[in-house]
Amino acid sequence: MKRRLHIWKALASFFVMLQVFISAMIPLQAGVRVEMASSGIRIMADSFEGGTLMMKTYNGLPAYCIEPRVDFSKEDVYDVSYFEQYQNLSASQREHIAEFSYFGYGYDGHSSPKDYAASQYLIWLEIDDTFVRNVTYYDEASGSQMTSDVEASIQRILSDVNEYQKETVFNVSGAVNEKNIKGSYYGTGTAGTDFFFDDISGALCHMKLAQNDFGDALAWSNNHVSIHLSSATAGEKRAKFISNTLSIGDRPLLLSDASGQFQKFFVRGDISRTALIQLHTLFTADLSKTDPEGRRIAGASFQLYDKTADAVIDTWISEQEAHHISGLEGDHVYVLSEEGAPVGYYYGNEISFQPERQTDISLADRPIRCSILKADENGSPVSGAQLQLIDQTDGRSLTFISTQDPYECGSFLKADHSYAVKELQAPIGYYAVQDIEFSVTHNDERPIQIIMKDPHINYEIIKKDEAGKPVKGASLSLYDVSSKEKELLKTWITGIEPMTIGDLLKAGHSYSIVENDAASKYFLAVDQNFTVSQYAEETERHEITVIDDHIRYVLQKVDENGKAVKDARLLITDITDPLDADRVVLDWHSTEEPLTINMFERGHTYRLQEIEGPDGYYLAADQIFTVPDHGDAKPIVITCEDDHIVYSFLKTDTAGEPIENAELKIYEKTEQGEKEIRSFLSKKNAELIYGLKRNTDYVLKETKAPLGFYAASEIPFHTDEQGTAAPIAVVMEDQKIQAVLVKNDPAGRRVAGAVLEVKDHNTGQQIGTFQTSADADIEIGSLLQADHTYDVQEIAAPNGYYKAEAQVFTASSSEPSAIRIVMEDALIHASVKKTDLLGQTVPGAHLSLIHAEEILDQWISEDVPHDISSYLHAGEKYEIREDQPPQGYYAAEPIPFTISDTAAEETEISVKDMPIQYEILKTDEQGTPVPGVMLRLSDVTVPETQLIREWTTAETSEKFGRELCAGHQYLLEETALAAGYQEAESLRFTVSEKGIPQAVTVRMIDETNDISFLKTDEAGNPLADAEIEIQDKDGNVITSFLSDGTLKGITLDRMGKKISSYLIGGETYILHEKKAPFGYDLCADQIFQMTGTLAQPQVISLLDRPKAVYLQIDKRSADGSMPYLADCEITVYHAGTDEPALDLNGDKAQQLTAEKGIVSFRLPYTSDGYYVKETKAPDGYAIDPKEIPLSNDQEEFFHQESPQEIHVVDHKNVDTGTDLPYHAVMALLCAFGCLCFMKYPHEKA
Repeated sequence: MKRRLHIWKALASFFVMLQVFISAMIPLQAGVRVEMASSGIRIMADSFEGGTLMMKTYNGLPAYCIEPRVDFSKEDVYDVSYFEQYQNLSASQREHIAEFSYFGYGYDGHSSPKDYAASQYLIWLEIDDTFVRNVTYYDEASGSQMTSDVEASIQRILSDVNEYQKETVFNVSGAVNEKNIKGSYYGTGTAGTDFFFDDISGALCHMKLAQNDFGDALAWSNNHVSIHLSSATAGEKRAKFISNTLSIGDRPLLLSDASGQFQKFFVRGDISRTALIQLHTLFTADLSKTDPEGRRIAGASFQLYDKTADAVIDTWISEQEAHHISGLEGDHVYVLSEEGAPVGYYYGNEISFQPERQTDISLADRPIRCSILKADENGSPVSGAQLQLIDQTDGRSLTFISTQDPYECGSFLKADHSYAVKELQAPIGYYAVQDIEFSVTHNDERPIQIIMKDPHINYEIIKKDEAGKPVKGASLSLYDVSSKEKELLKTWITGIEPMTIGDLLKAGHSYSIVENDAASKYFLAVDQNFTVSQYAEETERHEITVIDDHIRYVLQKVDENGKAVKDARLLITDITDPLDADRVVLDWHSTEEPLTINMFERGHTYRLQEIEGPDGYYLAADQIFTVPDHGDAKPIVITCEDDHIVYSFLKTDTAGEPIENAELKIYEKTEQGEKEIRSFLSKKNAELIYGLKRNTDYVLKETKAPLGFYAASEIPFHTDEQGTAAPIAVVMEDQKIQAVLVKNDPAGRRVAGAVLEVKDHNTGQQIGTFQTSADADIEIGSLLQADHTYDVQEIAAPNGYYKAEAQVFTASSSEPSAIRIVMEDALIHASVKKTDLLGQTVPGAHLSLIHAEEILDQWISEDVPHDISSYLHAGEKYEIREDQPPQGYYAAEPIPFTISDTAAEETEISVKDMPIQYEILKTDEQGTPVPGVMLRLSDVTVPETQLIREWTTAETSEKFGRELCAGHQYLLEETALAAGYQEAESLRFTVSEKGIPQAVTVRMIDETNDISFLKTDEAGNPLADAEIEIQDKDGNVITSFLSDGTLKGITLDRMGKKISSYLIGGETYILHEKKAPFGYDLCADQIFQMTGTLAQPQVISLLDRPKAVYLQIDKRSADGSMPYLADCEITVYHAGTDEPALDLNGDKAQQLTAEKGIVSFRLPYTSDGYYVKETKAPDGYAIDPKEIPLSNDQEEFFHQESPQEIHVVDHKNVDTGTDLPYHAVMALLCAFGCLCFMKYPHEKA
C-alpha cells in the first residue's frame, strides 16, 4: 500500500514537473508559445514532492495557470486549461483570480520571484485548496526555506486587494454638514454656496474622475473635493469617480476554446468601485408690486407658475417689502401673474423670467379713476342725498352725502369687480332713483363717471263726505311717522281747494293725516296713512281724500242663536246729561226686521232696556252704549239678546257613568195637580229640554229602569225669572244590580273553560252564555231586569270535567244585595296504556288523542299509562290513534270512546300492538337456497341511510323483527357474491303500517352462471389441445381446461367441474393460453366479464394464429456436380385440396429460382400439410413431375434460421449436349486458383 502511495506521489510530481520545467519548451496550440524562466524557488506540498516554480509570461505580461495539474502533450505543446472551465467558475472565484493576478506580480514595482509565487499560490488556492495544502517554499540555490518571504508577499497582495475594495466615506461640509455618507451623495444647494467633501476612508485618491458635469466649479485633490454652485452649475450635475472600468488589468490567462484554438483572455472582476456626487443647483428671486411711480403696493395677490414643469410654485399677498422665493430651477421659465389686484388699482400684465438670468422682478399696477354726481331731472346738482357704493363681488360698501361737486371714489374700487350705487335717502322733496350698476374692467385705464338724477315729489290733500262732496271747516294735521316719535309738519282748515304738500315730503317716508275736529252729525275721519315711494311712479301727481261719514245705528232683537224674536218691548233713554237721565229717545216693539236709527249724536251715552219678553225666554239685561268719535258709512248694530230657558237631564249610575234607555217623564205642578209635559228615554248624553216657563215648579220621574239597574227616586226643580241659555243640569242616579256566576271544582278552585247559559225563568228568553276563567267570576248583573227570576245551567263543561246541576235565582228589588251563583263540576279521570298482545307495556309508540279530526294531545308511550283527562269534554266522542308504532311493531287500529255527561268511574283505554316478523331468503332460479352471499339491509326512509344488518346467507332464511319499523322502506343489497352466480339487483321493500300474524318472507334470487369457451383458428375451425387458464384480475389462476377440437364449447375444467361455478357474476377475468396447439402461436390474454346465465348463456371464442413455416427449395441439374438452376418456377399446394397455397402475405406461393437456384417461402401452418411441385423448368431442362410433400411436424421448421430444405433436380433435354462437363469446369477453376496463389503469396500476420 505504501509503495502504491509513492507511485502516486511520483506521478503527481511528474505532472507538476511537466508544468514547471517543460512548459516554456512546449509550443501552444495554433502556434502560440509561452516564454518561461526559472523563479529559483522550489515548492513542496502534501499533494506533490516538489519542483522548481517556472515564471511564465505571454508577450511580456505575467501569465498564470488556473488548473493545478498540467500534462505534457506528445507534440511537446503546453496543455493549457479551457475557456469553458473558466466560465464554469463562480463569479466570486473569477473576481478573486482577477484581483490576485492584477495586484500580484508586476503591480506597483513588485516584480520579484516571491511575488510571482505568491500570485500563483493565491490563484491555485482559489481553485483547489487541497492542491497547495501545507505548501513550503525553498531557495533552490541555497536550499534555505523562504516560506515566510512568500507569505509576506501574499499579505501584501491581500492588503492591496482590500485597499482596492474599500468604499468612499464622505464627510460633507459647507452648505450642509453631514457625516459618514457611503459611496454616493445626493444633495441640493443654492447658487453662490460651496460644498466640501472629504473621504475619510482614503479610497478616493485611488480612483479616476470618470464624469464631471461641474466643470471648473469642481476641484479635486487626493481625498478632498470642493464644488462651487453658480449659474454655470444650474440644474442637476454629477461627478463620478471609478476604480475599475472595463478590466482590472492586463493579466492574461492561458485558455483554449472548444475548437482547441488559443484565446487571449484578459481577466476582470464582476464589480466596479465607484463614488458619486450629485448636486442640484437652485436659485432665488425677489418679486415686488409697484405703482407707475415705482412705489411698492401691499395687498396684491400673486401666483408664481413654473411653465417648464407645469406646476404652481407659490402664492402670496404683496407687502411693502419684496417677496423672496428660493428653490427655483435656473433654466426653467417662470410666469409671475397677479391673481388679485389691490384696492384702487387695475391688474398688471404677467411677467415671464428665468432665474439664472433675472432675479429682481417688479410688476406695476395703474390706479382706478371714478366719480359720482347727484342731480335733479334737469341735470342740476342736488346736495344732501345719502348714497351708498356697494361692491357686489366681495360685499364691501361706502356711504357718503352728495354735494354740488362729483364724489371721487376710485380708491375704493377693485379691478374685475361689479358695483352698485344705491340712494339710501333722497333729499327733501325728491324721489330716489334705482340702483346704478357698473363694473371695473381688468386693466382699462379710462375714467368712470356716474350721474344719478332725482325727480320732484308732487302730493295734494282734500276733505269730502261719503257722497264725495267737499267738506269745509275740518281741522287737519300732517305728521311724519317714519320714526318712533311722529313729527308734525303742518295744520290747516279745509276749504274747497286741495292743499299741496310735496315740498314737505321725503322719498320712502311714511305720513299720517289726522282730523282734529268735524261737525256733530259726522264721525271723525280715520287717520289717513300713506308712504311716499322710494322711486318715482308713473303718476306724477298724487291726491289724498279724507272722508267724514254720517252717524247711523241699527237695533235688532234676537235669541242666543241670533234668530229674530218678536213682541219684546224695548226702551232707549239718553243718559248723557245727569240732569236729564230719563229722557226716552225710542219705545219699540220688536219685529222680525231690525230698526234703523239716525237720531244719535257723536259722544252721547244711551241705555237700552227690555220691559216685556215672550214665553220661553229670560228677560235681557240692560245695555249702556256711547256713540264713538270715529266711524264709517256702515251702520252700528245694537243687538238685544233673549236667552232660552234650557234644562239638561242626565241618567247615571252611582259612579257617575251615563245610563241609556231609562224611561223618564217631566211633570208641571199646578193648582190642579201634576201635569205631564214631556217624556223621553235617557241617552249617553244629557237630554236638553226647551220651552219651560219662567218662575214655575216641575218634577222628574223614572217610570222604567234599564237592564242591570233599580229605578231611582223622583227629583223636583223650579225655573228662575232671569238667566242665560246655559243648560241647567239635573242628574238622576240608578243603583246597579250586582250578580256573579262562579265555577268551581270539588276543592273550591275556580275552573276555566265551562260554558254557562242564563235564561229568564218566566219568558224563556236567553240572557247570555258565558265562559268561565280561572282569574275572575262572571258578572251578569248588567243583563238582569229587577224582580225577574232566572235559570242557570252548564251547557259545556271544560276539559277534564263533568257538567254541574242547573240552578234558579231572583233579582229582588226589595233586597238589592249582591247575588252569587256557584256551579261545581266533578273531575274526569281517563288514561291510555300501550301494550303488546300479551299485555306487556310497550314504550316508544307515538299516540294521538283525536276529537272531530282535531289533534288534542300527542305523546310517546312509556312504561306507565298516559293521563288524558284534561283534554276530555263530558258527552263528547274521541279516538286514540297510533301515529307511529315503536320499532319492531305494527300500528294498532284506532280506538273510539265516549265521555258521559255525568260523573263516572275512571276510564282506561288499552292500545295493543302486533310485533313485526320478516324473513329474508337467498335462492337461485329454482328456489334453492344460495349460501355464502354477503347481504346488507339498510333503512332508506330517513335522510341518511341507516345500516340495519350485514350477514352471509346460509341454507335457512335470516329473521328480522325488532330492527324494523312499520311504514319504513328498506334496501336489500348484495355486497359480496358467491361463486357460480350472477349479482342480483338491489331490492326495495316497505314494511306495512298494519300487521298480519304470519311472518313476511322477502326472496332475493341470484341467477346461475353459464359460460362456454371455443378455441379456433382464423377460419373458425375448432382447435384441440390448447391449454388455457382462467385468472382473476390480479393474475391468480382460478382453473384451467383443454380445448377438445369441437364446436360445442368447453364448459368443464380438467377436474370435470363446471367452469361457471368458479366465477362470480359481474367480475372481470383473464383468459391466458398457457400452451397453444402445435403449429399455432399463443394468443394474447383476453379479458372478459362473467355475464352469462342459464337464460342467456355466454360463449367466448379464443383465436390462435398459425405459425410461419419456413421453406427453402434449391433447384439443381442432374448432370455433373449438380449445379443450381435459375428461372425454375416452384409452386406450393395444399395437401388436402390440391389448391395453390397462399403465403403469410396472402400472395400465391409461387416463385422463380434466383441466380443461385434457391427460392424461399413463409407459409401459414396447417395440419393438412403442403406439397411442392415444379410448374416450369428452365430452358433446356425437363420439368420434374414429382409432388414433394412437406413435413409440418418439426418445431425447427417454424424458425427462419432452420427452414425445411427440399432439393428439386432437373434433367436436361436429350437434344442439347452443349454444356461443358462439370469436372472440366472445376479443373479450370482450380488451375486459376493456383496461379493466383503463386502470384500473390500470403503475408505473415
